[in-house]
Amino acid sequence: MKKRFILCWLSIWLLLELAGCGDVEAIWKQSLSEKLGFDCSQAEMMDSYDSHGGFNGDGSSLYTLQFSQVNAVEALRIIKSSDQWHELPLPDEYTAEIYGLEKEYYYYTPSLIRDDDWDNPLMPRVKNGYYLFIDRGSTLSDDKDAPVSRDYLNYSIAIFDTDHNTLYYGESDS
Repeated sequence: MKKRFILCWLSIWLLLELAGCGDVEAIWKQSLSEKLGFDCSQAEMMDSYDSHGGFNGDGSSLYTLQFSQVNAVEALRIIKSSDQWHELPLPDEYTAEIYGLEKEYYYYTPSLIRDDDWDNPLMPRVKNGYYLFIDRGSTLSDDKDAPVSRDYLNYSIAIFDTDHNTLYYGESDS
């Protein structure tokens, strides 16, 4: 009798837990759609990496989404009409943060990396497409510093590869 009672309560608890979870990927795609300004719900998640964790939540992440031809056309229509998205290539300050950059006597190490491997940037290089840089590092209205000149850097970068209808979305938190 006691065993049945415990098993019954365990089953009810498990059902309630699972009912509250929902589709995590769909929820994430909805959130991403709101950030980027176009629908990502029909895109296929091809790859994901996330090293965020620890006390401060520092880390890097990269998500790769593949769009169908029809959905890519609609996304590109919105991207091209937005003043937030810009055509590639990236400016040097963003290139330095995402891929690293060597200039004269300096080498800038990338912040969007996998497992502290400075020679292995997360974001693949994209030749043709558009990018969106979101500075999440400053909430101060009088912060006039360029994002990459601060001692800390919290940003999101989205790059839409028009050759492959692929969206790369990365976050870096330091």
